[in-house]
Amino acid sequence: MADINLNIFDQLAKKKQDALLAMFADRHVTIAACGDVFKNTISTLRDRGWKTHEPIWNAALFLNTVSYDLSIGIIDLVYERDLWKRRLIARLMALLLFEIGEDIPTVFGKNFRAAAKALNVPEEHIAAVGAETKKFSVFWNENRSLLKEIRTVAAAHREHDAIALHESINGIDLFKLIGLAVTVGGLANSLGSANQRILTSSSTTKPPEQK
Repeated sequence: MADINLNIFDQLAKKKQDALLAMFADRHVTIAACGDVFKNTISTLRDRGWKTHEPIWNAALFLNTVSYDLSIGIIDLVYERDLWKRRLIARLMALLLFEIGEDIPTVFGKNFRAAAKALNVPEEHIAAVGAETKKFSVFWNENRSLLKEIRTVAAAHREHDAIALHESINGIDLFKLIGLAVTVGGLANSLGSANQRILTSSSTTKPPEQK
């Protein structure tokens, strides 16, 4: 069934290839530009010793970075046709999805919330980011067993029985991995939108360290 679904998906993706590649290319330009803004802002905050604002911008840069990796991985996984390369991309994707699901709740966790409150961000904005962050935890809990197995055995090569390693690689459901990647991409977009309100609000508050 997975092979059939993947074949149908590939046929549909081929028909929309030019439009999708153009859309992703524009998206990557935007992501890269935002990443530069976030990095420059964090550097400025560190140079001036404005530590209260930093967790807000650090979380934004972290989300931007994993979203960039994820977006590139998705387009490569969808359009690569060499089966071994595609399975390699899928293995790396599984590792990325596992780490995103585990790390996002931490990055947008205690320190982030404390900074937002200290900078007088409205509670509804903080709650909105918290709700989006919880979706990553739900995803991780629902899929961590599958992703961890691929991550540990097939991606990190910790299975030293070469036949078992190949069985793990060949057993990867590529169609399912594409679906999981697209799901997390949607979660990242929603979190980014919610977090933008916190970035905007916190930027209007004078750094507590400024005298």
